[in-house]
Amino acid sequence: MINLLEVVIDLAETIRQVVRPELGRLSSRAIRGVGISGDASFSIDILAEKALLNYLEDRHLPLAYYSEDRGLVKRVAQPEGVLIVDPIDGTRPAAAGFESACVSVALSRVRPASGPESRLRSQTDPGARAWDSGLSVENCTFEDLLIGCIQEIKNGTRFVAERGKGARIWDPGPGQSSPRHRAPTLSPNHDLNRLFWSFEVAGRPVKALMERLAPLINRSGVSGGCFLFNSSTYSLTRLLTGQLDAVVDIGERVVKEVPSSREELSQPDSSGVVGLFPYDLAAAYLIALESGCLLTDAYGKDLGPRPLFGDPEEIRLSCIAASNRPLHEKLIQFVEDAFAGDEG
Repeated sequence: MINLLEVVIDLAETIRQVVRPELGRLSSRAIRGVGISGDASFSIDILAEKALLNYLEDRHLPLAYYSEDRGLVKRVAQPEGVLIVDPIDGTRPAAAGFESACVSVALSRVRPASGPESRLRSQTDPGARAWDSGLSVENCTFEDLLIGCIQEIKNGTRFVAERGKGARIWDPGPGQSSPRHRAPTLSPNHDLNRLFWSFEVAGRPVKALMERLAPLINRSGVSGGCFLFNSSTYSLTRLLTGQLDAVVDIGERVVKEVPSSREELSQPDSSGVVGLFPYDLAAAYLIALESGCLLTDAYGKDLGPRPLFGDPEEIRLSCIAASNRPLHEKLIQFVEDAFAGDEG
C-alpha cells in the first residue's frame, strides 16, 4: 500500500534537490514560455517541471496531477488522488538566489464527476496530455485537500500538514546531527500599528492595489514591518514561524471591483493579470489551517468550497491570512473600508 504522505514529502525533496544547484544562476532567468495562469515560465521552472514528470513516470503512481506549467494531467484511468504541485513557488527569488522560493505539493482526494469535463492544456507544451473523459476531479475543492507540504529550496526547512492531524515544521538546522521537528509558533499580535505582514504585486494592478494598501503600509511601516517576498507559500509559512502576523493579497478583489485596474494591466508594457491561483495556495492553505491560522478570501469568505481546477479567469483567488482571529477580523474590516469608496 502506498504511503501518500511519504510520496508528497519525497516529491517535494526530489524537486528541491534538482533545483537548488541552479539558484541564482543568470541562465535560470531566461524566459521559455507562458504557463496556464499566464505567468512567465523561466528556465528554472522548466527544470523543476521536468523533475516532477520524471518522478511520476519512474514510480507509476496511481495519481493525476496539476502543475503550473502543464495544467491538469490524467496519467491513469482511475486516479486515487490528485497532486497539486507548484514546482517552484517564488521563481523570481529562485532565479535571484534568494531564500523565499519553495516547492509546494498538496494531495487532494477525488470526487465523483457531476458534469462535462473541462479541457486544460499548457501553452508551453502543446504535446501535453489534455484533460480526458473519465477523470472525476472537476468537483475537487479546497475541502478535499488531505496533505500539504512546503519545502524551502535554499535552506531545506519543511512544513507538513495532514487534515485533522495538525501541522509541523521539520528544520534541518546548521550543525545539527539530526533534523529537528517543532510545532508552529503563532504571533498573538492583533495591533495593526505593530503589524508584521506581507503582500504581493506580481501580476496585480499595482497602482489600484497600492491605493488601497497604502493606509496599512503607512500605519505599520515604522512600528511594524511590511514585506514583499514574491512567494505566497513562503509568506504564509512565515505565520507558522512567528515571523509574520498576516498575509494580505487583495489583487483579485481589486481586479473585480476596480474597472480601471484591468486597463492598467492591459497596456502593451504590462505583464497582464496573473495573481493568486489554487496551485499557489493549496498546500499552504491546509498547513495554515492545521496550524491554527485564519485564512479566507479578501471578503472574509471561507476558501473551502472554492474549486481547485478550472478556467484561470474563474478560479483566481484573493487571500487574507492571520495568526489569530482578532487580527483577521481587523484586516477584513480594513479591506472593506479600503473598498468602500469604490461602491456606486
